[in-house]
Amino acid sequence: MWALLQPVSRFVVRALVFGIGCFELLKGLLEHIVEELWNVRFDSKAAETRHALPRIEKISVIVAAHNEAACVGRTLRGLVAAAAAPAALEVIVVNAGSTDNGATQAVIDEVAGDIENRTGGYLRLHCPKGRSAPWNTGAQAATGQLLLFHHADNTLPKGWDTQILANIEDDVVLGAFQIGWDTAELASVPAGLHINGFFYNATVWLFKKPEGNNSLFCRKEDFAAIGGFPDLMIMEDYAFVALARKHAKVTGRRLLILPKPTLLASARRQAKMGVLLETSINQVIKILYAHFGLKHDDIYRFYYGDFMKWLRGQGRRRS
Repeated sequence: MWALLQPVSRFVVRALVFGIGCFELLKGLLEHIVEELWNVRFDSKAAETRHALPRIEKISVIVAAHNEAACVGRTLRGLVAAAAAPAALEVIVVNAGSTDNGATQAVIDEVAGDIENRTGGYLRLHCPKGRSAPWNTGAQAATGQLLLFHHADNTLPKGWDTQILANIEDDVVLGAFQIGWDTAELASVPAGLHINGFFYNATVWLFKKPEGNNSLFCRKEDFAAIGGFPDLMIMEDYAFVALARKHAKVTGRRLLILPKPTLLASARRQAKMGVLLETSINQVIKILYAHFGLKHDDIYRFYYGDFMKWLRGQGRRRS
Protein backbone atom coordinates (compact mmCIF):
# COMPACT_ATOMS: atom_id res chain seq x y z
CA MET A 1 0.00 0.00 0.00
CA TRP A 2 2.78 2.39 0.93
CA ALA A 3 4.48 1.69 -2.42
CA LEU A 4 1.35 2.98 -4.16
CA LEU A 5 0.96 6.02 -1.93
CA GLN A 6 4.62 7.04 -1.91
CA PRO A 7 4.62 8.74 -5.37
CA VAL A 8 1.46 10.62 -4.40
CA SER A 9 2.96 11.76 -1.10
CA ARG A 10 6.13 12.96 -2.86
CA PHE A 11 4.02 14.93 -5.36
CA VAL A 12 2.05 16.54 -2.51
CA VAL A 13 5.28 17.44 -0.71
CA ARG A 14 6.72 19.02 -3.87
CA ALA A 15 3.51 20.99 -4.44
CA LEU A 16 3.52 22.29 -0.87
CA VAL A 17 7.22 23.20 -1.04
CA PHE A 18 6.47 25.03 -4.31
CA GLY A 19 3.69 26.95 -2.54
CA ILE A 20 5.99 27.87 0.34
CA GLY A 21 8.59 29.04 -2.18
CA CYS A 22 6.05 31.30 -3.88
CA PHE A 23 5.05 32.65 -0.48
CA GLU A 24 8.70 33.34 0.36
CA LEU A 25 9.15 35.29 -2.86
CA LEU A 26 6.01 37.34 -2.20
CA LYS A 27 7.07 37.98 1.39
CA GLY A 28 10.50 39.05 0.20
CA LEU A 29 8.94 41.46 -2.29
CA LEU A 30 6.68 43.04 0.34
CA GLU A 31 9.58 43.36 2.81
CA HIS A 32 11.69 44.96 0.09
CA ILE A 33 8.98 47.53 -0.68
CA VAL A 34 8.61 48.37 3.01
CA GLU A 35 12.37 48.78 3.39
CA GLU A 36 12.54 51.09 0.39
CA LEU A 37 9.70 53.24 1.68
CA TRP A 38 10.41 53.48 5.39
CA ASN A 39 13.82 52.12 6.35
CA VAL A 40 17.22 53.78 6.62
CA ARG A 41 17.96 56.34 3.93
CA PHE A 42 21.09 57.00 1.91
CA ASP A 43 23.55 59.30 3.69
CA SER A 44 25.36 61.38 1.05
CA LYS A 45 27.94 62.61 3.57
CA ALA A 46 28.86 59.04 4.53
CA ALA A 47 29.30 58.17 0.86
CA GLU A 48 31.42 61.26 0.19
CA THR A 49 33.81 60.48 3.07
CA ARG A 50 34.30 56.87 2.01
CA HIS A 51 37.97 56.28 1.23
CA ALA A 52 39.47 53.98 -1.39
CA LEU A 53 39.72 50.43 -0.08
CA PRO A 54 43.03 48.54 -0.14
CA ARG A 55 43.74 45.97 -2.83
CA ILE A 56 42.82 42.42 -1.87
CA GLU A 57 46.03 40.38 -1.77
CA LYS A 58 45.03 37.71 0.71
CA ILE A 59 41.73 35.97 1.49
CA SER A 60 41.23 34.70 5.05
CA VAL A 61 38.86 31.71 5.00
CA ILE A 62 37.27 31.17 8.41
CA VAL A 63 35.82 27.71 8.94
CA ALA A 64 33.71 27.05 12.03
CA ALA A 65 33.62 23.46 13.28
CA HIS A 66 31.58 21.96 16.11
CA ASN A 67 31.62 18.15 16.22
CA GLU A 68 32.41 18.00 12.49
CA ALA A 69 35.07 15.26 12.46
CA ALA A 70 33.29 13.51 9.61
CA CYS A 71 33.57 16.41 7.16
CA VAL A 72 35.94 19.17 8.31
CA GLY A 73 39.05 17.53 6.85
CA ARG A 74 37.41 17.07 3.45
CA THR A 75 36.16 20.67 3.56
CA LEU A 76 39.55 22.15 4.41
CA ARG A 77 41.37 20.19 1.73
CA GLY A 78 38.57 20.86 -0.74
CA LEU A 79 38.53 24.64 -0.40
CA VAL A 80 42.30 24.75 -0.94
CA ALA A 81 42.16 22.37 -3.92
CA ALA A 82 39.33 24.38 -5.50
CA ALA A 83 41.16 27.72 -5.19
CA ALA A 84 42.91 29.10 -8.26
CA ALA A 85 45.60 30.73 -6.09
CA PRO A 86 45.90 28.77 -2.82
CA ALA A 87 49.14 30.56 -1.89
CA ALA A 88 47.06 33.74 -1.46
CA LEU A 89 44.83 32.07 1.15
CA GLU A 90 44.97 32.12 4.92
CA VAL A 91 42.92 29.23 6.30
CA ILE A 92 41.59 29.71 9.83
CA VAL A 93 39.67 26.84 11.41
CA VAL A 94 37.93 27.52 14.71
CA ASN A 95 36.97 24.58 16.91
CA ALA A 96 33.82 25.90 18.56
CA GLY A 97 33.66 23.85 21.74
CA SER A 98 33.44 20.40 20.14
CA THR A 99 32.35 17.65 22.54
CA ASP A 100 33.35 14.59 20.50
CA ASN A 101 36.31 13.54 22.66
CA GLY A 102 38.83 15.36 20.50
CA ALA A 103 37.77 13.78 17.18
CA THR A 104 37.19 17.11 15.41
CA GLN A 105 40.46 18.58 16.69
CA ALA A 106 42.34 15.43 15.64
CA VAL A 107 41.17 15.90 12.04
CA ILE A 108 42.01 19.62 12.14
CA ASP A 109 45.53 18.75 13.29
CA GLU A 110 45.87 15.86 10.85
CA VAL A 111 45.46 18.07 7.76
CA ALA A 112 47.74 20.82 9.11
CA GLY A 113 50.85 19.84 7.14
CA ASP A 114 48.98 19.61 3.84
CA ILE A 115 47.19 22.94 4.32
CA GLU A 116 50.30 24.77 5.53
CA ASN A 117 52.34 23.59 2.54
CA ARG A 118 49.77 24.72 -0.02
CA THR A 119 48.53 28.04 1.43
CA GLY A 120 49.84 31.26 2.90
CA GLY A 121 48.96 30.21 6.46
CA TYR A 122 46.93 27.85 8.62
CA LEU A 123 45.63 28.90 12.02
CA ARG A 124 44.00 26.49 14.46
CA LEU A 125 41.92 28.36 17.03
CA HIS A 126 39.45 27.50 19.78
CA CYS A 127 36.42 29.26 21.20
CA PRO A 128 33.43 28.32 23.37
CA LYS A 129 30.43 26.72 21.71
CA GLY A 130 28.28 29.34 20.03
CA ARG A 131 27.05 30.62 16.70
CA SER A 132 28.84 33.98 16.57
CA ALA A 133 31.99 33.18 18.55
CA PRO A 134 33.88 31.20 15.86
CA TRP A 135 33.27 33.85 13.20
CA ASN A 136 34.33 36.75 15.40
CA THR A 137 37.29 34.81 16.81
CA GLY A 138 38.53 33.98 13.32
CA ALA A 139 37.99 37.50 12.01
CA GLN A 140 39.97 38.99 14.89
CA ALA A 141 42.96 36.76 14.08
CA ALA A 142 42.74 37.17 10.29
CA THR A 143 45.41 39.06 8.38
CA GLY A 144 43.74 38.96 4.97
CA GLN A 145 42.01 41.95 3.40
CA LEU A 146 38.96 39.80 2.65
CA LEU A 147 37.13 37.51 5.07
CA LEU A 148 35.14 34.46 3.93
CA PHE A 149 32.91 32.72 6.50
CA HIS A 150 32.49 29.08 5.52
CA HIS A 151 30.58 26.23 7.18
CA ALA A 152 32.51 23.03 7.83
CA ASP A 153 29.99 20.88 5.94
CA ASN A 154 29.78 23.01 2.77
CA THR A 155 31.83 22.70 -0.44
CA LEU A 156 33.15 25.69 -2.39
CA PRO A 157 33.11 25.51 -6.22
CA LYS A 158 36.24 25.30 -8.35
CA GLY A 159 37.78 28.73 -8.85
CA TRP A 160 35.78 30.28 -6.02
CA ASP A 161 38.53 32.78 -5.18
CA THR A 162 38.72 33.98 -8.79
CA GLN A 163 34.94 34.44 -8.78
CA ILE A 164 35.09 36.63 -5.70
CA LEU A 165 37.99 38.78 -6.88
CA ALA A 166 36.48 39.22 -10.35
CA ASN A 167 33.17 40.48 -8.98
CA ILE A 168 33.84 42.32 -5.73
CA GLU A 169 34.21 46.07 -6.16
CA ASP A 170 34.63 48.95 -3.73
CA ASP A 171 30.87 49.50 -3.61
CA VAL A 172 30.22 45.95 -2.30
CA VAL A 173 29.68 45.70 1.46
CA LEU A 174 28.90 42.00 1.64
CA GLY A 175 28.90 39.15 -0.85
CA ALA A 176 27.67 35.56 -0.95
CA PHE A 177 27.40 32.49 -3.17
CA GLN A 178 24.28 30.86 -4.50
CA ILE A 179 23.83 27.31 -3.26
CA GLY A 180 23.09 23.85 -4.56
CA TRP A 181 22.33 20.89 -2.31
CA ASP A 182 25.00 18.28 -1.62
CA THR A 183 23.18 14.96 -1.91
CA ALA A 184 26.16 12.69 -2.58
CA GLU A 185 26.07 11.02 0.83
CA LEU A 186 22.30 10.81 1.22
CA ALA A 187 20.51 7.49 0.83
CA SER A 188 17.86 9.25 -1.26
CA VAL A 189 17.08 12.82 -2.33
CA PRO A 190 14.30 14.27 -0.13
CA ALA A 191 11.14 15.22 -2.02
CA GLY A 192 11.05 18.90 -2.89
CA LEU A 193 14.74 19.56 -2.17
CA HIS A 194 15.64 21.06 -5.55
CA ILE A 195 12.41 23.06 -5.72
CA ASN A 196 13.31 24.49 -2.31
CA GLY A 197 16.81 25.31 -3.58
CA PHE A 198 15.42 27.13 -6.63
CA PHE A 199 13.15 29.40 -4.59
CA TYR A 200 15.81 29.97 -1.94
CA ASN A 201 18.32 31.12 -4.57
CA ALA A 202 15.70 33.26 -6.31
CA THR A 203 14.87 35.03 -3.04
CA VAL A 204 18.54 35.56 -2.18
CA TRP A 205 19.31 36.84 -5.69
CA LEU A 206 16.34 39.18 -6.02
CA PHE A 207 16.28 40.68 -2.54
CA LYS A 208 19.94 40.29 -1.51
CA LYS A 209 19.22 38.43 1.73
CA PRO A 210 21.80 35.65 1.96
CA GLU A 211 22.31 33.50 5.05
CA GLY A 212 25.28 31.74 6.63
CA ASN A 213 24.86 28.75 4.30
CA ASN A 214 25.79 31.03 1.39
CA SER A 215 29.39 31.47 2.66
CA LEU A 216 29.31 35.21 3.31
CA PHE A 217 32.37 37.32 2.49
CA CYS A 218 33.37 40.93 3.07
CA ARG A 219 36.41 43.17 3.47
CA LYS A 220 37.89 43.30 6.93
CA GLU A 221 37.18 47.04 7.12
CA ASP A 222 33.52 46.49 6.36
CA PHE A 223 33.31 43.67 8.91
CA ALA A 224 34.54 46.12 11.56
CA ALA A 225 32.16 48.85 10.37
CA ILE A 226 29.20 46.45 10.51
CA GLY A 227 30.24 45.47 14.04
CA GLY A 228 30.90 41.77 13.47
CA PHE A 229 28.41 39.01 14.13
CA PRO A 230 26.04 39.91 16.99
CA ASP A 231 26.51 37.72 20.06
CA LEU A 232 23.38 35.63 19.60
CA MET A 233 22.52 32.00 20.30
CA ILE A 234 20.78 31.59 16.95
CA MET A 235 20.10 33.54 13.73
CA GLU A 236 23.40 35.39 14.04
CA ASP A 237 23.78 35.28 10.25
CA TYR A 238 20.31 36.75 9.75
CA ALA A 239 21.16 39.61 12.13
CA PHE A 240 24.60 40.16 10.56
CA VAL A 241 23.15 40.42 7.06
CA ALA A 242 20.51 42.87 8.32
CA LEU A 243 23.29 45.07 9.75
CA ALA A 244 25.24 44.80 6.48
CA ARG A 245 22.17 45.82 4.48
CA LYS A 246 21.70 48.82 6.75
CA HIS A 247 25.36 49.79 6.36
CA ALA A 248 25.10 49.44 2.57
CA LYS A 249 21.97 51.59 2.49
CA VAL A 250 23.53 54.36 4.55
CA THR A 251 26.73 54.48 2.52
CA GLY A 252 25.16 54.05 -0.91
CA ARG A 253 26.74 50.64 -1.50
CA ARG A 254 25.33 47.19 -2.22
CA LEU A 255 25.28 43.47 -1.51
CA LEU A 256 26.62 41.05 -4.10
CA ILE A 257 25.28 37.58 -4.91
CA LEU A 258 27.73 35.74 -7.14
CA PRO A 259 26.46 34.06 -10.29
CA LYS A 260 27.17 30.39 -10.85
CA PRO A 261 29.09 28.19 -10.09
CA THR A 262 27.31 27.54 -6.84
CA LEU A 263 28.66 26.11 -3.62
CA LEU A 264 27.26 22.84 -2.35
CA ALA A 265 25.47 23.11 0.99
CA SER A 266 24.79 20.17 3.26
CA ALA A 267 21.27 18.74 3.04
CA ARG A 268 21.57 16.83 6.32
CA ARG A 269 18.80 18.72 8.10
CA GLN A 270 16.42 18.38 5.16
CA ALA A 271 17.13 14.65 5.01
CA LYS A 272 16.45 14.23 8.72
CA MET A 273 13.24 16.25 8.96
CA GLY A 274 11.98 16.38 5.42
CA VAL A 275 12.10 19.45 3.18
CA LEU A 276 8.50 20.48 3.82
CA LEU A 277 8.77 20.46 7.61
CA GLU A 278 12.23 22.08 7.69
CA THR A 279 11.20 24.83 5.26
CA SER A 280 7.90 25.50 7.04
CA ILE A 281 9.56 25.82 10.45
CA ASN A 282 12.23 28.15 9.07
CA GLN A 283 9.61 30.39 7.47
CA VAL A 284 7.54 30.58 10.67
CA ILE A 285 10.63 31.43 12.74
CA LYS A 286 11.70 34.18 10.31
CA ILE A 287 8.25 35.74 10.31
CA LEU A 288 7.92 35.64 14.10
CA TYR A 289 11.41 37.11 14.51
CA ALA A 290 11.23 39.81 11.85
CA HIS A 291 7.64 40.97 12.27
CA PHE A 292 6.43 39.92 15.72
CA GLY A 293 9.53 40.49 17.86
CA LEU A 294 10.18 36.88 18.89
CA LYS A 295 13.37 36.90 20.96
CA HIS A 296 16.48 34.92 20.06
CA ASP A 297 16.40 33.04 23.37
CA ASP A 298 12.86 31.83 22.66
CA ILE A 299 13.82 30.78 19.11
CA TYR A 300 16.82 28.87 20.47
CA ARG A 301 14.75 27.03 23.09
CA PHE A 302 12.19 26.07 20.45
CA TYR A 303 14.64 25.05 17.71
CA TYR A 304 16.83 22.94 19.98
CA GLY A 305 14.12 21.87 22.42
CA ASP A 306 12.48 18.52 23.02
CA PHE A 307 9.73 19.02 20.44
CA MET A 308 12.18 19.66 17.61
CA LYS A 309 14.32 16.72 18.73
CA TRP A 310 11.23 14.55 18.52
CA LEU A 311 10.43 15.85 15.03
CA ARG A 312 13.99 15.15 13.86
CA GLY A 313 13.66 11.63 15.24
CA GLN A 314 10.39 11.14 13.35
CA GLY A 315 12.08 12.37 10.18
CA ARG A 316 14.85 9.80 10.57
CA ARG A 317 12.32 6.99 10.94
CA ARG A 318 10.43 8.10 7.84
CA SER A 319 13.55 8.26 5.64
